[in-house]
Amino acid sequence: MKRYYHKNKAMLKAKSNRYHHSHKVAANERTRQWHKSNPAQSKANKSNAKHTRRAKEYATRVNPYGIYQWMKRVKSTPVVTCHWCGESMLGILAVFDHVIAISKGGAHTLENLCVSCGSCNSSKKDKLPHQWSVYGQSFLSL
Repeated sequence: MKRYYHKNKAMLKAKSNRYHHSHKVAANERTRQWHKSNPAQSKANKSNAKHTRRAKEYATRVNPYGIYQWMKRVKSTPVVTCHWCGESMLGILAVFDHVIAISKGGAHTLENLCVSCGSCNSSKKDKLPHQWSVYGQSFLSL
């Protein structure tokens, strides 16, 4: 079976795509039923769905549980420092930012995430760090 699959992978994938395209309504109904019967897993999937989708788009490895645990630790810390401007703030007010935005090819991994203040995060948007500094922003060195 494995040999057959690898030999005919393209044909099997095309067949699967045709089937799913012609049975969208049934597939959507199965998905709805699964979400109803698995509320805890469904909620966890929804919270990471946006990041996971974009990360898969750029073929990055995702560890949603590890990222979630790190974010939870940061939020529970009394005082944290913005990675970009060095300003101190309450941990509960911390915002998480991708150093290299996913839309610019960055990975959704712990190595590419940093803590930032709301003003730095909103002004940086999806710019690369060196592009952002052109706009008069200063930041701590990576």
